[in-house]
Amino acid sequence: MHIRQIHGGEVLCTLEKTISKKLFDAVINPKNVQSLIRLTAFFLGYIRHYLPSVNERIQQQKYLDGHILARTIALSDIYEITVVNRSGDKRGAVIWPIPISGFPPSKLSSKQDAVFIRDLIDAMSSYFQFDLDDCIRKVITSLENCFSHYGLSTSSENLYSRIKALIVGRRTKIRRLVDEYVKERRYVYKERDLKILRENILFIYGLRNLVVHDKLRINPSQTTVCRKAIGTLLYVFQGNFLSKEHFEYIFSFYMQFLSLDGQHSGFSLELAEWRTTIEKKGKRPKYIENRNDLDKWMFEDLKITKRERRSIRTGKPEQHLPPSERI
Repeated sequence: MHIRQIHGGEVLCTLEKTISKKLFDAVINPKNVQSLIRLTAFFLGYIRHYLPSVNERIQQQKYLDGHILARTIALSDIYEITVVNRSGDKRGAVIWPIPISGFPPSKLSSKQDAVFIRDLIDAMSSYFQFDLDDCIRKVITSLENCFSHYGLSTSSENLYSRIKALIVGRRTKIRRLVDEYVKERRYVYKERDLKILRENILFIYGLRNLVVHDKLRINPSQTTVCRKAIGTLLYVFQGNFLSKEHFEYIFSFYMQFLSLDGQHSGFSLELAEWRTTIEKKGKRPKYIENRNDLDKWMFEDLKITKRERRSIRTGKPEQHLPPSERI
């Protein structure tokens, strides 16, 4: 991959990668516009893996060279993609920008506006812009502002706990609030699943402290933990301590987040590779037969694993690609 900056803020990236001849021919000689739109998802899968490296270069220019106005870029900032063969005699354009489907309507009036919801939306925006330090900060700020907005306190709010909170710090208070309100009596989910939410939140809170106190800078490739942080917060906000109006509004743009994340992740490519792997190994995928199976699968996928925790704490790039294709 070659990156160079041209014409002020414009960045040109050349990515050399082997793709299938069938995919290349489909771009060079498309049957129709609809077929080109379907192909876009496959190229998204290729490009997204390398975009963190581009953003890492931009961050180096911003902080080490003093380019104050430089900012990380999202997939939606890309305005042209061209596929060219090695000899340069054949080329084709990929449909771009990404075709985005319509969103569900939002359900919030100005009278129901809340700072913690704005913080959540800001966290999502930072996630898509690969500004992951800010994403983690906003996730915890949103949670703290939610507790404050609804005036939530714990049943153990006695003199001893207040003194301990002053000595140990805010982490004690966050832990108590999470333990008090992320419980079965407030959700439709089982303790098995809510335990994952509590563990995730406490890890994300610790991560936020490392970022705030200048001990950690999250690599732009570490999107998995940040995506799970947003997902965890969205599940926490399904508790019965939220008003109906706030819950409905959050749910409406949660669908937007899932739609955008699915389109930006190159899911079609990953799904195709997963199917190929399953077929080669002769394995049969597990089927979801009831609500309990669905919840178990969803929360297991949401859990921040030990490997992911170690990886993000080191500040190293997340290993999305096989060793031969890593930068």
